[in-house]
Amino acid sequence: MRLFSLSLVAVTLAVSTTMLVSLSACVKTKPVADPVRATAPIAKKEPAAEPAPAAKLAPEATPATSLNTPESPAAKPDPTHPVMDDCDASVKFTDGEPIYLPENKVMLTRVMSPCMTKDGLHGHKKNAGWMAMGFPCTGGEGRIDWKGTNYNRPKMVSFLLETSCAMAPTNKSKIMEEAKKVAAIPAEAPLIAFNPFVIQYWEAPGYEDADTSFTVDLRSGKGIDDGWVRFIKPKPLRIFLVGRENAWVPGNYMYAVEGDLILASKNRFTFSVSTARVLAGDELGKVRVRCEALKPDRDCSRVF
Repeated sequence: MRLFSLSLVAVTLAVSTTMLVSLSACVKTKPVADPVRATAPIAKKEPAAEPAPAAKLAPEATPATSLNTPESPAAKPDPTHPVMDDCDASVKFTDGEPIYLPENKVMLTRVMSPCMTKDGLHGHKKNAGWMAMGFPCTGGEGRIDWKGTNYNRPKMVSFLLETSCAMAPTNKSKIMEEAKKVAAIPAEAPLIAFNPFVIQYWEAPGYEDADTSFTVDLRSGKGIDDGWVRFIKPKPLRIFLVGRENAWVPGNYMYAVEGDLILASKNRFTFSVSTARVLAGDELGKVRVRCEALKPDRDCSRVF
């Protein structure tokens, strides 16, 4: 009995030893994995996060250097004055209104190629061509037509201020010299046109005579008995003219011209300009009222 118990203990020890050896071998061959490393290979890759709205809009944002203030010229582009590298702002014609040249008694009416400098100044393309307007019969003699049998007391007298009548000055270089002095037109800028003034309405101040035509006609009693008689003595006859430049361009100005008709020979005269200016505003309205008051009625709407 004692021998059986010892044998049972030995067997139990042997089995326990064998199990421990086996367990030890298992532990050595299959170590417990690190929890972090074990899960890393199995973890699924998450898709890239969508960019934030601000990131999407960033490429379309306006750079700070291109922002324009409301006062900046680029903020309000002017199609009639494109920005040019060679835009000359020194010419004194920036507002586009004609300038009277008193020495030669002509009007500087237009400078071509208006533009704007990069600094926002109005000007014209460097050495751009320009135009001027002269007045008929200032550089040559005009014709006088009279009706009746008595030269000293005719029934009507007509002074033909036609556009074909020569204009002063005949030397265009004089106009260019004065344009340079008065309006800073460069000497290299060409005078591309010298157009005549076209009369559309006229008055003989101090007399009843006035009409819508290009001829100045004296037909009233006072106009003949006083105006014509004084004229042939000779004494100048003052006239007031309204008209436009003989050029088919948009935005033509209306002009008021004052001057004297001067006897050159029995049937010839010349015209001397005293002043010329743009006719506008209240003065234009007053002249139109005088035209509409003429009897018989004239078609003043064709003029004003």
